[in-house]
Amino acid sequence: MNELSIKSIFAVSASCLTLVTLTIPPAMGIKEIATDPDRHLVRVLTPSFSLKVSDSLNKASLNIKDHDYAGALRNYGKALDDCEFESSRKLIFCMRAGVYQKLKQYDQAIADFTAAKKGPTDYSSPLSVAECYYQLKLYEKALAECKGALDIQPDCLDAIRLRGKILYQEARYREALPDLQEYCTVSGAPTTSYAGAAN
Repeated sequence: MNELSIKSIFAVSASCLTLVTLTIPPAMGIKEIATDPDRHLVRVLTPSFSLKVSDSLNKASLNIKDHDYAGALRNYGKALDDCEFESSRKLIFCMRAGVYQKLKQYDQAIADFTAAKKGPTDYSSPLSVAECYYQLKLYEKALAECKGALDIQPDCLDAIRLRGKILYQEARYREALPDLQEYCTVSGAPTTSYAGAAN
């Protein structure tokens, strides 16, 4: 079987819940795929997602779509309780962290993003933790997490912009300027006001 691309409404980017396309390699051993076109739901059963886990994730997905974030947290908790595989648990932690972040419960989001870290090459977890620390106004901790993300992925534009925003927020303009210039140059953002990139 070739790899399969599917759409899912439960996904987490660095800062928000979003609709993305997931690519599932054949090595995951897909057993079943169920879709509900009206709700854009996708259930994928693999050896690492049992029917029980998959159902909890689907319920969480519906909860998010209906803005029932407490329900989503309950269902992610159930999925974590029933999930045996560490790599799958990391994905669920990441999804739940996105809900905590949406609810501005940054301490819980930090704990889940930290639990979701996939290994030494994962720069997205430290970046997400940095964003939470930024929201908590713990700028030195946020800068340390940005550094961790940039140590792994030096050209991570989100980390460069966030570091620039933090430095700008702390009135460290000379340090912020190179990051904001790079962000504007690479992203194509207007360079008329680097301060605009810091917002």
